[in-house]
Amino acid sequence: MSWTEDELAAHYARLKQPPEGAKPAPSGSDSVKNNPKLCAMNRWECEYAGLLETRYLAGDIQWFGFEPLVLRLADRTTYKPDFIVVTSKGSVEAHEVKGFQRDDAIVKFKVARELFPWIKFVMMQRARGGIWSQIR
Repeated sequence: MSWTEDELAAHYARLKQPPEGAKPAPSGSDSVKNNPKLCAMNRWECEYAGLLETRYLAGDIQWFGFEPLVLRLADRTTYKPDFIVVTSKGSVEAHEVKGFQRDDAIVKFKVARELFPWIKFVMMQRARGGIWSQIR
C-alpha cells in the first residue's frame, strides 16, 4: 500500500496519535482501501484486515495478505487461509477469521496445521463489542 502524506495524517488523526515506531506502508503491500481483491472480503474479514493494517502501521507485523496462497491438503482438497501474516520477527502465520464454524472448515484447519508445521495457524473470532480473540 502506498499512502499519501495526507492519507497517513488522516489515519493517525483517527487513531488520535501515531503509534510508537509507526512507519508508512511500503509501495506494493496489500491495502484494504486500494486492493480490489480485499474489497471482496466479507464483513468480518474486512474488519480483521483493518486490525492487521493498524498492526502493520505500528510495526507489529511486516506484511499481510488476503488469501495469497492455497495449501494442498490431499487430492482435490485444498485450504485457503483468509490471511497470511509475516510477524515482525519473520515467522509466518495463517489467520482464519470465523463468525461461525462449520465442521469441514475446522477439519481443513486442523489438517493444514499438521501438514505445514512451520506455519502457525490461528483461528480468530470476533466477540460482542468488537474484541477479537484466538479460539484455536
